[in-house]
Amino acid sequence: MSHAHPNGPCAACIATGLPAVAARDLKPGMLIQDKFNPGPHTTYSVGEIDTVSVDEDSFVSWSFRWSRVYRGTELIYAYPDATFCIHNVFPAHEYLPLTPGSVEPPTERFPSPAYT
Repeated sequence: MSHAHPNGPCAACIATGLPAVAARDLKPGMLIQDKFNPGPHTTYSVGEIDTVSVDEDSFVSWSFRWSRVYRGTELIYAYPDATFCIHNVFPAHEYLPLTPGSVEPPTERFPSPAYT
């Protein structure tokens, strides 16, 4: 699940000691976290990839099938169905792959009262 490093490890892999997956290598069904080492006030998402496409300029568009959004360790949103957001990124943009089954899909939509 990790990407290749033709010129040595990338900054994200060095910083985290963890593998990374490039946007161009995303596949439906993969679990990812969209930020490496998020801080206590950083908002980040974890979820399952639903769609991935590459346009004529090699930009990658992808979406989650379901996702959970956290700020630090606090769950602030949960989307049990495909979210409205399509991510458009450079092919080399990297994400943290998660072990299959390590994050369960939410069963209901959850907006934290503190963030609505």
